[in-house]
Amino acid sequence: MLANSTIILNGAGAAIPWGASSTQDITKILREDTTFRSITGQPLGGWLYNKLIGHYHLDPDSVNFETIINAIDYLITFYASKNRKSRARFKNLMPAFFEVKEDINDVICFDRIYDRDSNGFWHTLNDNLGLHSSWKGTDYFFESVYRCFTNLIIIQIEKYSEPKKINKRKSLNSHLKDFLDSISKPLRGYTTNYDRLLPVIYLNEIFEGFSKCEDKLSFDLNKVLNDDQCDVYYNLHGSAHFDQDFPENVKYEPNKFIRDFGYGSSNEIDQEGRELMNSNIITGFNKPSRILRNPYLQFYYRFFQDCLISEALYIIGYSFGDIHINQAIKTSSLVNKSLKIVFVTYSLLELENKNAKTRLGYDWIKYNSSQLRLLDESLIYNLATGIVQSENSDRIYIYRKGYKRFLEKKEWQMDLSKIEERFPLFN
Repeated sequence: MLANSTIILNGAGAAIPWGASSTQDITKILREDTTFRSITGQPLGGWLYNKLIGHYHLDPDSVNFETIINAIDYLITFYASKNRKSRARFKNLMPAFFEVKEDINDVICFDRIYDRDSNGFWHTLNDNLGLHSSWKGTDYFFESVYRCFTNLIIIQIEKYSEPKKINKRKSLNSHLKDFLDSISKPLRGYTTNYDRLLPVIYLNEIFEGFSKCEDKLSFDLNKVLNDDQCDVYYNLHGSAHFDQDFPENVKYEPNKFIRDFGYGSSNEIDQEGRELMNSNIITGFNKPSRILRNPYLQFYYRFFQDCLISEALYIIGYSFGDIHINQAIKTSSLVNKSLKIVFVTYSLLELENKNAKTRLGYDWIKYNSSQLRLLDESLIYNLATGIVQSENSDRIYIYRKGYKRFLEKKEWQMDLSKIEERFPLFN
């Protein structure tokens, strides 16, 4: 049992200080990429984004790169089910009842947009990135788009997480090392990102889920499930460094950034019978199905187990957008009465003062302060709907000045029992 272990869960915000692209940045890249286009020359990502915004116009902030990827995923299974009707593994019931609206022709009139070779394949090329795609048929077209957009995301991961780029941030790295050295061991690290930022910076030995086997690093299921005494760092949603190890396994290439993780769809299906696309990163909204595959299921299992028996959980830059992770945190915080949760975020909270609305200047907030009911802030809403119950609210703390400042100011040294005394919500 992990008597004094500490868990770190890194979300997208944890990589921002090292130059990672934000969700908005990646969305913009997919919207503007011209590898695939409409008949009017509009980038396909932008075309999809506008269609989605038009539909979700009351909640436009919910449309981002994952929404775009999810739309492509549905279009793949729609056309595969429509065009390959005899193949039960492409179960999308919509073609049995509906056709896609006519305006989809704006992006599938291939003869007006792309070049075709003598074998009947359509071709497109992104000269700047060297991404070439070819396909035959509508369903294979959207598979090509999916693969291209996944590669665009991996390119963004590479831009900030290449070791030589990480190592240039010496001061920030030093602060992170101090933080990691200060916490109770073993360190149980997890991330929803696709990088290996922490292992590059962490000087001690850390297990990432793969062991040397002959001339490659292969997934070590037994060690992941049974070794709870070593320092670890697991990529819950895949990694830009995962590669295929045929027939169905994953191998690890820590010094390479892997694009084109296999072509087309895999042999795995979701609960609805829709075949899942091959990818080394899990994005879009089909995560609950995708994490049932190795090694993601084992990583998630270990995360849940660690939350049940650890003493502290640092949630850094995570937006509570993944239901399966939220449920693990919520359940564990109720069962594990000693689990202290520290959420590190960047937020400009406002509350109703006695006289006027003022911007809150306090670094720390203890969640169970009664005045929090006055806060109109998505962070509080996400926490409240994601993990907070009356039984655990007194063990949840929020640092709201960002991860970079948290590290530089050594905020992990804060005596959390003194937060309400040092940072009262009202004077």
